[in-house]
Formats: sequence, structure tokens, C-alpha cells
Amino acid sequence: MNKCIRRFFTLFALASALTVSLVAHADPLPAPRPSAGGGGAVPVVPQISKIAPADGATATYANKLVWSNEVTPEKYILKFLLGSGEVVKFNVSLAYCVEDGNCTISIGETPLFDYLADGETVLWRVVGKFINGNSKTNQWTFHADTVNAPVTLTPGHGETVYSGEDLIWNHSFTNASYTLIVTHIGSGERVVKHKVFAVSCAATCSADAFGLYSYIENHGYQWFVKAKGYNGDKAKSAKQTFYPHYAAETGR
Repeated sequence: MNKCIRRFFTLFALASALTVSLVAHADPLPAPRPSAGGGGAVPVVPQISKIAPADGATATYANKLVWSNEVTPEKYILKFLLGSGEVVKFNVSLAYCVEDGNCTISIGETPLFDYLADGETVLWRVVGKFINGNSKTNQWTFHADTVNAPVTLTPGHGETVYSGEDLIWNHSFTNASYTLIVTHIGSGERVVKHKVFAVSCAATCSADAFGLYSYIENHGYQWFVKAKGYNGDKAKSAKQTFYPHYAAETGR
């Protein structure tokens, strides 16, 4: 009986020692993940703020889209929502951005105006793709100004144009080119169709009236200018009349 008792306690002691050994060599529990409020343990996705154009503004081909760039992401995407419901996306090169500064890109450097009609309202936002998540701005709107008809034409309606004088009209930076049209009032014949590109204009554009056609002196001619935007939109000025006169010193 005593032998059985001693054997029992010996086996119990061996079992207890084995259990303690297994517990001592067990893998520790994985460390708990830091919580969102863990004092900066979880990286925060940088916020992006739009700067220009102002919400609700009118924007042309030359206007700049500007947003903050406190931390440069892996990628920026511009998203435009058109009135038709179509979404236009454009990946922005980080070359347009300054670290701890802003990103700046003109609307004309995106494909947006290829999809727009003059006066259309656009919703736009910026999405930043960061290594620890995405950040996006709220949506702003702007109204597309894709083309503008000339409104100031010189000479004025019904005035005389002397040889050596130009036909002049105001230039808008929304426009890529202009076409000058002149017709003879009596016959309706179009006598001038002349294209002028915006790169040759400053605040105004001009054309040498007498260098383009040999007019019949003192006959009435009607003229107007068609403007063409960078996306192909067109607008035309009001029609005006002028009367050509050759100065005596020209010998014509």
C-alpha cells in the first residue's frame, strides 16, 4: 500500500514538472494592435485642401487648379463630374507639386475642356493616394468659360476705313483662334476669310484690311469675327459695316 502511495506521488510530481516546463517554453501572445487613439501609433492620412479656383467661380482654359501638398503622396488624381454625369479622371504628375507647399496645374493641361460646353458647371475634387490610405477633398464647382465672342470692334459701325488702317477686335484668353469674315453688302459676296491665331494677339487682335483685299472705294462692307475656343467651341461677334477709302498718297 505504501509503495502504491509513493508511486502515485512520484508520478504526480513528474507530471507537474512537465506542465511547468511546457508553460515556460510556450510562445508569448501576440502584442495587441495599437488603437486609433494610441497617441500617434497609427499613421494619420494627410488632409488635402483646395485653394483655387474659388467654389462657384468661372474658370477658363488658362485658370489654375491649386491644392495643398503638406505631404507628397504616391499619386494625385483629379476627378471632374460633368453635367451629363460623366466622370473625367486625370493623373497629376508630382512634378506639379512642391513638398510642404501646393500643387498647381492649369485646366488647359488636363483633358477637361475636351468634354465641356461653354457655361457648363463642373464638380471637381482631388484624391491623394498615400501609402497608409487615401485622402480626398470635398467637392467644389466652377463654371466653364470655353469661348468668348469679341465685343469691341474697331472701326465702329458705319465708319470709314482708310488704307493702311487695321480691323481690330478685343482678345480673350479663352480663345485659341479667330476668323475674320468680310462680305460686300450689295452682292453678298464674301471677299475675306482670314484666320488669326491667339498667339499673335495681345489685348487685341488685328488684320490689315487692305492687305487682304482690294475693296471698291466707298462701297459698304460688312464684317464680323468668329472666335474658337481650345476645345472647339465657337462664338461670333456682332456684324458691323465699314466703308473703305484709299488715301491719295497711296496712289491707289
